[in-house]
Amino acid sequence: MKSRTIFNDEAAALSSLKIGDQHAFEYLFECYHAKLFIYCFRFVKSKDLADEIVQETFIKVWNFRERIDLQYTFTSFLFKIAFNSIIDFQRKVARDASLQKEMFFHIQQSHNRTEDELIYQDLERLSKQAIEQMPEQQRIVFKMSRDKGMSHEEIATTLGISPNTVKVHIFNSLKHIRNFLQQNTDVSFIILLSFLTRRF
Repeated sequence: MKSRTIFNDEAAALSSLKIGDQHAFEYLFECYHAKLFIYCFRFVKSKDLADEIVQETFIKVWNFRERIDLQYTFTSFLFKIAFNSIIDFQRKVARDASLQKEMFFHIQQSHNRTEDELIYQDLERLSKQAIEQMPEQQRIVFKMSRDKGMSHEEIATTLGISPNTVKVHIFNSLKHIRNFLQQNTDVSFIILLSFLTRRF
């Protein structure tokens, strides 16, 4: 494209972008579109959704071009915007059951069996870490429910607590695990977790 013949380096393009040069914007879009698409696809597992987030990210770059700090790398600025867009999307997924199903379908389609096994291994490993961080009684209740398959009433009788207390412990356990995974993994794990823990 014409924009590639105008700028010798990224710094020159960024300086021009800050003052509203559309050719500089096109130049940077060409340079980073593919990398950003791969980054977004890793999280959302859908070509259409990844492309949508990339487009939204570059729109924000244009809208906030005057805020670009030339002392810092454009890569950090760009991928921070993309990451925030992914987080916004993740929150939307958490509120939309139909979107969860769509995302789960894309996750299934995008992984082969070996990759799936690795995902579940990582999910299990991180879940165990989260469980070990729970308060003692909450951890005991959760393990009795998950590992031993005990009902709320059986757990309540065994521990001498009310079924409602058991229910609260399990609810708080799942909330704790989701929060832990959200801090340590990408959106794919959160969606998978929602399907794996619905029986509780």
